[in-house]
Amino acid sequence: MLFLHIPKTGGTTLRKAFIYRAYHSDERYSDEIYLGKARLHRGIYYYPLGFYYQGPELSVPESVGNALEREDIRAVTGHFSFGIHRHLGKPSTYVTLLRNPTDRIVSLYYHVRRWGHPDPDLQAELVSKDVGLEIFVTQCALQELSNDQTRRVSGLEPNKDRHSKIALRKAKDNLCRYFSVV
Repeated sequence: MLFLHIPKTGGTTLRKAFIYRAYHSDERYSDEIYLGKARLHRGIYYYPLGFYYQGPELSVPESVGNALEREDIRAVTGHFSFGIHRHLGKPSTYVTLLRNPTDRIVSLYYHVRRWGHPDPDLQAELVSKDVGLEIFVTQCALQELSNDQTRRVSGLEPNKDRHSKIALRKAKDNLCRYFSVV
C-alpha cells in the first residue's frame, strides 16, 4: 500500500489513525532503521520528503531504492509523487487524500506562519511583515501553491510541467488506474 500523502489534506491523521494500525506488523523481524529522515519500522516505510526527477523519470536516492526492495515492506507513506510503484519489486496500490484546493492553501498559509517551512526565511518574513493570505498566494514562489495535488498525483515533473490540462488528464487517469482509495 502506497500512501501518497499530499501536504495539508489530513494525511497525518489518516496515517496515524489507520495506516499504522492496519499495516504495522506484529512480527519483530526488523528493528527501526533510520535512513536520513526516512524510517523503516515493522513493515512500514515512512519517507517524509519528495523524490526528484532525472530526465523524464521519477528517481529515488539509492538508499530509498534499497529500502523499497525489501521483502518486509507492507506499506510506504510520505510526501512523494506518483511513480514510486516502479521501484517496488511487488504489486502495489495507491491511497491518497485530496482536499478542496482553496481550503488546502489556507491551511498551508497558517501552517507556514505557525510552524515554518523548509525555507526558514519564509516563516520569518510572513510573521515579521504580517503578510496576508492574498500576498502569500500571489507573490510567494512556493511549488505547493501551484496545482500541487494535481502534479503529485500525475507524477509529472513539477518544475517543467507548464501544461496544466495535460497534468490534470494524467492525474485523473492515474486516480482511475492505480488508486484503490481516494
